[in-house]
Amino acid sequence: MKKKFLVVFLLLVMCLSLTGCKDKEEGNTNNPDQQQDQQGTGGSATTSLEGITNEIIKFYQTDKAQDYLNLVSYYIDNENDVVVVELKDNSSEAQDWFLKNIVNSDKIKFIKFEEQN
Repeated sequence: MKKKFLVVFLLLVMCLSLTGCKDKEEGNTNNPDQQQDQQGTGGSATTSLEGITNEIIKFYQTDKAQDYLNLVSYYIDNENDVVVVELKDNSSEAQDWFLKNIVNSDKIKFIKFEEQN
């Protein structure tokens, strides 16, 4: 009984900490990063790491994403303050296409996808 209570309590604490710790209110556009992030997809310039990942997610919720198969993965690298984007074709043309059509930021680090055997 104690274990079940502890598990439920820890899950509740985790849920509250994830949802209750936002430092900005929804709809508040006083923050320049948030204003920039609300511009939408299509190569918009975004400065926050969370905003960059949100733009990638927004792109994949559109019809355009069905034809774009170059993106393998992406993640936030907090230590280096960048979003790492892994592409199958990591040429400068592919990087330019990504920056023009999905999200444009100097905080994106492109890497080439290396297939493991």
